[in-house]
Amino acid sequence: MRFNVLVAAAVFALFASPSLAETPATPAQAGAPSDEAAVRLDLARQIVALRSQGSEMQLFRAKLPWFRAAMQANVRMTDAQRAALPRILEEQFRAAMVPAHENIAATYARIFTAAQLRDVLAFNTSETGRAWLSHQDEITEASLGLQRVVDLAVLAGATQQLQGPGAAQQ
Repeated sequence: MRFNVLVAAAVFALFASPSLAETPATPAQAGAPSDEAAVRLDLARQIVALRSQGSEMQLFRAKLPWFRAAMQANVRMTDAQRAALPRILEEQFRAAMVPAHENIAATYARIFTAAQLRDVLAFNTSETGRAWLSHQDEITEASLGLQRVVDLAVLAGATQQLQGPGAAQQ
């Protein structure tokens, strides 16, 4: 039951996101997009396509322990299923990234003008931009490491506050 609530919340969060709510699934649902909107979306998709799959997989590997714990706490599995779980989770992550990429592109297209998106694309395809993108895996790794430090600091601080002097009064 807990897992069903977790899945329902995740699906709701995904489909309640502003950019998905504002982006029709098909042109027929809200009329064909304007030429300007179509240009912006095409440019945004090109920018998203330049992102590193390595960075996304680093993110997946960082989340894997949480995914495994959530599944094991909420889904009965055989030993064989538990052994296959990392592969299954990776497949599902990769599949979930397809609409996520489209959502990111739609968000970029909604926020930025075509001229701004052209500038970003020009930068990303320049020598400096390619160098920047080539270090995204390293930047992602450093960011994930920093996020772990921040997470631990938050948990340690909350634990100290809840167990320290005057904790019974809170």
